Amino acid sequence: MAFMLGVTLVTAFQAEIKTNFVSQIVMTIVPLTTLNALVILIATITTLYYFVFTVPRMHKGKWGTVAVIGRYMIMIALGASFGNTVVTRMKLLIGQLLYLLSDWLGIIA
Repeated sequence: MAFMLGVTLVTAFQAEIKTNFVSQIVMTIVPLTTLNALVILIATITTLYYFVFTVPRMHKGKWGTVAVIGRYMIMIALGASFGNTVVTRMKLLIGQLLYLLSDWLGIIA
């Protein structure tokens, strides 16, 4: 039973690493033929630098600029995600209002 559990765990772990971890790295290191790929690569490297080197003395000098860029990249990503959420919720609200005013109440033709 322990052997079968171990084999199953190893197989599941290998599949998880391959599908989630390795595929994300491969998609980040695409050929840098477009500006989009270059921006994604720079954002990934600077964001990882910001998270890995969180010691305050590492964020000084010329390498501190890399950390600042990483922090701004995180802010941009979170802002875009929040904006997408707000727009989606507004779209749902407008759809429900149109349903209530046109189909249900018959006010708007």
